[in-house]
Order: sequence, then structure tokens, then C-alpha cells
Amino acid sequence: MSIKLKTRCFNCQKKTMYVTDCKCQNTYCFNCLSYDKHNWTFNWKLDKKEYLNKQNPQIIAQKVEFI
Repeated sequence: MSIKLKTRCFNCQKKTMYVTDCKCQNTYCFNCLSYDKHNWTFNWKLDKKEYLNKQNPQIIAQKVEFI
């Protein structure tokens, strides 16, 4: 999360001193940041699945040829 100075909250449109970035690519004030306060569309399951696929690539062994 990064903190920006003097921008508007995506949910309540209040101009506040500090707003933070959410995982859903929007900026919110501290009152609206919790997931139950705004319509949160971030998919944790898909994010973690993509992370694991990047970290653990599949290793496919070559077939053994029988004589």
C-alpha cells in the first residue's frame, strides 16, 4: 500500500490528507478502506493461484525410450 497526499477517496469523494491504494486498484480514505465499506472486486483466490503458477513452473520429464 502506498500513501498519497491530498487526493480524493474513490468511495465517498472526500478530499482527505491521506488515502491508500487498495488491491482493487482504487484509492480510499481510512474510513472506507475496509472491504465491507466499498464494493470490493479483488479476487484473492485467483491472485494467489497466479502467484503460485509463477513461482512453481511445471517440470515435465523427458520420456524414456525402451530398446
